[in-house]
Amino acid sequence: MLCSLFSQPTRIVHKSTFYSKATAFHIICFILNVTLPLIIIYKSDGLWKKEEVFTEQPEISFAYNLILMLDTDDPIGNIVWTSLPQLNLAIDPKIIRAPIIENYEMDVNMDGKKDLFKLYLLMPLNESENVVGVKAIFVFDYKIKKIDFKMDAI
Repeated sequence: MLCSLFSQPTRIVHKSTFYSKATAFHIICFILNVTLPLIIIYKSDGLWKKEEVFTEQPEISFAYNLILMLDTDDPIGNIVWTSLPQLNLAIDPKIIRAPIIENYEMDVNMDGKKDLFKLYLLMPLNESENVVGVKAIFVFDYKIKKIDFKMDAI
């Protein structure tokens, strides 16, 4: 093991004018160190949000999936129609009837999102049949853009 008998620190100072490449580089690095994290946090909508409230009108459109059941006073049973082919195979063909359907969606306030849905449905009936009740299931596509949320709604 060797002993240190004498040591002297060396101090070197580099000097330059204020308007130099080194000063410009130092200022740019400082600005990037301060502003870049703030920009990243702002663009990522904050960090570690646990709860957020959004107000947005969703885009709702008819998915053209429909299940319709008419209750009749006939002892034979109900009249059923569906736009789903797999479900039509499971239903007794005697009670399936195909209606005439007309539908449209309207944008009343011209904001680019549908506000009104109208459906006209004409079901062929025998003269002896009277409808006493209607059960229908409509499937709609439901989209919210701000949080990228899509689902099918009944």
